Amino acid sequence: MKKCFNQISQIQRLSCTAHTIQLVVGKGLLAAEILIARAKRLINFFTSPKQNERLINAQKKNSDDIEEESNLHTVFYRAITDVETRWSSTYIAWERLTILKPYIDIVISSLNASKDPNSKEDAKRLMKINHTNDEWEIIGD
Repeated sequence: MKKCFNQISQIQRLSCTAHTIQLVVGKGLLAAEILIARAKRLINFFTSPKQNERLINAQKKNSDDIEEESNLHTVFYRAITDVETRWSSTYIAWERLTILKPYIDIVISSLNASKDPNSKEDAKRLMKINHTNDEWEIIGD
């Protein structure tokens, strides 16, 4: 019984430690709250099925790894949303954004080149919420 109590006590301490780390990281990120909000806006743009499909298509058309359409080992990435209660999720979401940056640029170009008025509107929206070069550099760092 005592061994079981000690294990439970250790788990509770680990849980408290993880929670403390979560709070510290959250406070540390307050300095970057504007950048975080802009990143979330950009990520949210690509969570809609239509925009996600455009992002995947940009990867498919511009991937050097594709030799055939039936290549099962080819991976196409989606934007990842961060979760407030998971301190590492912002890092993971931003890491994915940096991978997707060239494809986001391709989506902007293809939307601008389109004759469809809805695509043009999407291009304007995307250009407005896309990061500046300085913001991309900060995210990369």
